[in-house]
This record gives sequence, C-alpha cells and structure tokens, in this order.
Amino acid sequence: IVTIPHEMKVIDRICDRVAVLDQSRVVEEGAVSEVFTNPRSTIAKELILPDSRVGISAPGGRRIRLTFHAGISQEPLLSRMILECQCPVNILFAETKQLDTRTYGQMLIELPTEPRDAERIIAWLKNSPLDWQEEE
Repeated sequence: IVTIPHEMKVIDRICDRVAVLDQSRVVEEGAVSEVFTNPRSTIAKELILPDSRVGISAPGGRRIRLTFHAGISQEPLLSRMILECQCPVNILFAETKQLDTRTYGQMLIELPTEPRDAERIIAWLKNSPLDWQEEE
C-alpha cells in the first residue's frame, strides 16, 4: 500500500518504509527507522526535524542547531562540550522523538557572546560526531 501523508507522525506510526521526494525526485529512501533517525538529505531533515525557531526571539549570541541521530542520542555530548570548552550555552529549544528503540532529535543552543568562547565551541563541534549548523 502506498500512502502520501503530510505529517511525519503518521508515517512513523503506520509505515515500514519511506521515500522522501524533492521536486518529484526520490532523494532518500529506506526503512522508516533508519531515515527518521539519520536523515541524510536536506529536505528529509526539514521534514523530520522541522525548523523550530518560532517563538524564539531572545537577543544574544550566535545560535547553533544540533541534530542528534540514533547512533549518538544516548551520549552526553552537550555536557561533554560544555565541560571541555569551559563555556556555558543557553538551550533555546530541544525536542526528542523515539521510533522503535531509536531516539533522534534536535536542539537549538545559543553560544556565549564572548567571541573566543563561541569559537572554542565551534572548534569542538567541528571535531564532534554531531550534525550541526549555524542559524541566522
């Protein structure tokens, strides 16, 4: 049976496999548990881990979106980053979901306003297993 729902929660409840389309082309496909816990394409990331900036208007430092996939979601990476960089961050948004036995999610953090502290965190992120991107 082929279904075309527009809500990801419907897919993770009733489907075994999923194909992600972008401009009428299949850009990603596989088991729902694999695609949802480790989306590779930009469009899949946008659909599965939607942009959650709505309602976040606090002024401050640079913002980083961290994406946690199944392989790293159980590791204390944020704590490790804070301890190793010796810089606090502000958590603006966090969301986790569970699919079968796998956990995935995202977090929006605000870096310290001190440029050297922010650069230490960016350098740490570049060497970490986290998927991340700076938000505008």
